Amino acid sequence: MRNFYLPLSLLLSFAGMAHAQSSQVGLKLGGSLAQYRGNDAFVGNCNLGGYCGGGVLQLPPGSVFSVQLELLYSQKGARGQTFALPNYMSVSGAQRLAYLELPVLAKLRSIMGFFVETGPTFAC
Repeated sequence: MRNFYLPLSLLLSFAGMAHAQSSQVGLKLGGSLAQYRGNDAFVGNCNLGGYCGGGVLQLPPGSVFSVQLELLYSQKGARGQTFALPNYMSVSGAQRLAYLELPVLAKLRSIMGFFVETGPTFAC
């Protein structure tokens, strides 16, 4: 639990510095393709399309460094292929999962206009 307090205190200190400058607010919308991977994933799963979207808050929008907070809703999951069962029937289906994600990103801009974002994401 102690490891959680350090990033939280840093985030709050950035938020305290940001009130002197204007913040930028925006929306993020998009799509996603997801599928299960790993040893315990069911055989024959395919991509399942979903959507994602949410809000973005950039504190402070400086020329080189800023902190970007996002609150996103995203859909993930997988689609199963049709499987034949021993009793001459078949089964297929899809499993769609919904996530609420909170990325906290440090954003660094270069002179040429490119930028790099890095940071943790909290999801439930």
